[in-house]
Amino acid sequence: MKATKFVLFGMLFLAVSFQTMAQERGERPRRAGMGPDRMITAMKERLDLSQEQVAKIQDIYRATREEFGKLRQEDAEANRARRDEFRKIREKQQKEIDQVLTEEQRKEWKAWMEERQNQPRRRPRPQRGE
Repeated sequence: MKATKFVLFGMLFLAVSFQTMAQERGERPRRAGMGPDRMITAMKERLDLSQEQVAKIQDIYRATREEFGKLRQEDAEANRARRDEFRKIREKQQKEIDQVLTEEQRKEWKAWMEERQNQPRRRPRPQRGE
């Protein structure tokens, strides 16, 4: 009887532990996984963007997403050339976003991007079964 209780208690403990770990893992922000929608939502909250600014920034992300997609599909001769192209598109994107933001928002945006850049980069872990 005691052995059965011990086994049941152990199984319950493991189930609760796994559930807690899964919830913590799901709530942890993933740097590599922050897509345009999440970035715009975060920008809206952190920079207090107006609806007009949000719409303009969504358009900017939409346009650059198409450019990135074309670039990814092309057979680039060298990775270096591709990196240069990605950098140029990213710089253009940043300049366009800067034009949408107020001076105060630009300062906060710059500080936020520097903060993100200084964070250690983590590679996303592959999901089980992949």
